[in-house]
Amino acid sequence: MKKLFFLTLACGGAMLLNGAELKLQPAADGMLIDRNGDGVVESVLTHTQEKPVLELLTGKLGNGIHRSVLEYKLPEKSAVAKATLTVTLNGRTGCHPDTPGIAGPETVLWVYWGTEADGKIGLADDGAGEKAGVILPNRAADLSRPVVVDVTEQLKKAVAAGAGWIGFRLEAADEKNAAATWRVRSSEFARRYAASSLPVLTIVTEQGGRE
Repeated sequence: MKKLFFLTLACGGAMLLNGAELKLQPAADGMLIDRNGDGVVESVLTHTQEKPVLELLTGKLGNGIHRSVLEYKLPEKSAVAKATLTVTLNGRTGCHPDTPGIAGPETVLWVYWGTEADGKIGLADDGAGEKAGVILPNRAADLSRPVVVDVTEQLKKAVAAGAGWIGFRLEAADEKNAAATWRVRSSEFARRYAASSLPVLTIVTEQGGRE
């Protein structure tokens, strides 16, 4: 029988049992922002009580370029069979501006697990990692279902490297020419309004794999 676990990462890592499914919530999420569009990220935006961050934006907003980042605490080593990242778009179209028929930019998912992955969103997270593929195409989104991307290959590499953390960064493929931004519900949005929209990293282990 498959075992299902949902962990609050503030409690630290856990042993991932063979044949288990583990759903992890972000230890941190936020945005890296290039405010003048010159290609250099110079600021970080994360949630605070004074300035809530309910959406993670990816694309171009005015002259500024936004990249969304999420980091997760990994469990102790185990044989990973499958891993997926799930996020939920917000609004009527999932975009800003929220105009019918509009689409956000083609968005690439980058995955990193080196020294930049530390459970905090920082400038060093920009440029780190390897490309996992397109997470959002440049077409109108179906908001009736979440966005799910397979990250099994990258998770296996991170586990093999003994990484304690893994990070995911969403970037527009053509940032300067992006006509809109995608709007992903943040972990704070999920805590306040819809727990089902939490950005989740799901890890499934192999039956009979190593502990």
